[in-house]
Amino acid sequence: MILFSVWAFTQLEYPQALQISLLFFALIGITMVDLAKWIIPNIFVLVIFLVGILGISFGHISILNSLQGMGVALIVSSFILLPQFINKSEYALGDVKLSLAVALWLGWILSVYVFFLASILATLTWLFMGIFKGYSNKRSLQFGPFVALSTLIFGIGRLVDPQLITHLLTFRF
Repeated sequence: MILFSVWAFTQLEYPQALQISLLFFALIGITMVDLAKWIIPNIFVLVIFLVGILGISFGHISILNSLQGMGVALIVSSFILLPQFINKSEYALGDVKLSLAVALWLGWILSVYVFFLASILATLTWLFMGIFKGYSNKRSLQFGPFVALSTLIFGIGRLVDPQLITHLLTFRF
């Protein structure tokens, strides 16, 4: 994490370096804790919300884009919560809070890409694990680490290439 922060502060403007360093710290923390304990600590989600507010404050993203991103996160969250509601199991509200925080920082376009990539990675992991552990619809998988990885990919991509959104929308890479 230290090397990543050193890179960020030497390559990016100070506000962006601060945002990406805090985000990196929080996403790594979420991944580690979620994999170990099946929980996403609120402190890490709060850090990501604060990074989103910093992004709005510094003009890196508009408030309208952030709110639209949170709308996308609510739609994704319904797909997370609906099966749990039907099965009357515990609700994965940590994943919902994480999705909302990430969407606040990224906005609606990158949120769509983050949640799509996270879903693809989670599905591929579930299929790969099925080879070794057998396929079962009762086997659960943490979604937080996949959202974290996808957020890092698209969040860093946005900071390194300010035209990333244009490239994604026009399929020019």
